[in-house]
Amino acid sequence: MDTKISLVYQSEDSVEVAKFVVKMKELFYSKPSISDISFALISIDESLSKDSIDEIKKSEALIFFLSYNLLQLKFIFSSEMEEIRNNIEKKVSILLRPSIWELTYFSNMDIFPKTKSPLSVIDFNFEEHPTIIEELINYFFPFG
Repeated sequence: MDTKISLVYQSEDSVEVAKFVVKMKELFYSKPSISDISFALISIDESLSKDSIDEIKKSEALIFFLSYNLLQLKFIFSSEMEEIRNNIEKKVSILLRPSIWELTYFSNMDIFPKTKSPLSVIDFNFEEHPTIIEELINYFFPFG
């Protein structure tokens, strides 16, 4: 069975997200027990297209890439997004850039890296991605 994970980010963060996702796919697909997985990259600006919303609704898991840019979007706090979040059991956030996420609903989600230091601060060269991605794999597939 295919497990679908939607990765939600703000378009201005696309370069950093792309670098992370390349490494993430490599590590996820290297696990024999996690062969049936697909990723949907969902870029948000002020709203989402119906196709993007449908794509997210088909997901078993959501990963939000937190940044100041993402948290400035009204859509991310809309009732439509709240409904989407409430219908997906597994959801986590990756701290991409410094932001005040602790005062939002993201504070109720599991946050990666576990140190709660944004990737842009602790890992500017993206060398620690494997450790963070291993944490994600263990979160999504605890028995994999």
